[in-house]
Amino acid sequence: MAYVGREPLSGEVIIMNSIESQFNGVLTTFNLTRTVSGQTLAFYPAQTHQLLVSLGGVIQKPDTTGNTGFKINFNQIVFAVAPPAGTTCFIVSYGNVLDIGTPADGTVSPTKLTTGGPSWNTGSTLTVNPIQLNPNSITVNATIPTNYNANSIGPDISIASGITVEIASGGTWSVNP
Repeated sequence: MAYVGREPLSGEVIIMNSIESQFNGVLTTFNLTRTVSGQTLAFYPAQTHQLLVSLGGVIQKPDTTGNTGFKINFNQIVFAVAPPAGTTCFIVSYGNVLDIGTPADGTVSPTKLTTGGPSWNTGSTLTVNPIQLNPNSITVNATIPTNYNANSIGPDISIASGITVEIASGGTWSVNP
C-alpha cells in the first residue's frame, strides 16, 4: 500500500483506557492509562500533540498552555474546562511514546545498574574498585608500586580517630608522619 510520508509502524496507535466514568463537571485532570497484557499501566505521551481526544463527539484542540482544549502533564491529561458528567470520551495516541514504569520494591538488582562503576550486593557490601566496604570492614585490594614516592601525590588513606585497622594475612601497613 502506498503512503504519503512515512509508513505507519505497528504499535504506534494506542487507545487509552476510558476516563469518562470520572467526569463530574468539576474535575479537569485525569490519569492517562492503558492496558497491556491485562495490566493497567500509566501512559506518558511525549507531547500533547500526539493525542487525539474526543469529548462528546467533538475533537479537542491540543494546547500546551492549557487555555483551550487540553494539555498533558506527565501521565495526566488536563482539560481547560471540566467535562460534564455523562460526556463520552475517547483518547488515541499517535506516534512514539515514552512509557516510564515504576519498578516494584526489591526488584532492581545491582546487575541491572552496573555500568562499570560501583556495585553492591544484598549483604550490604559496596565495592568501588579497588575498595570494598562491608558493614564492619573496609578492604582495599590494591598494591602500591615499589617505586612509590611518599612525598609525591599518590594514594592517601585517612582513618578516622577511634577506628581499628587490621591488616589481612600477608599484608603490610606503615604510617608515615
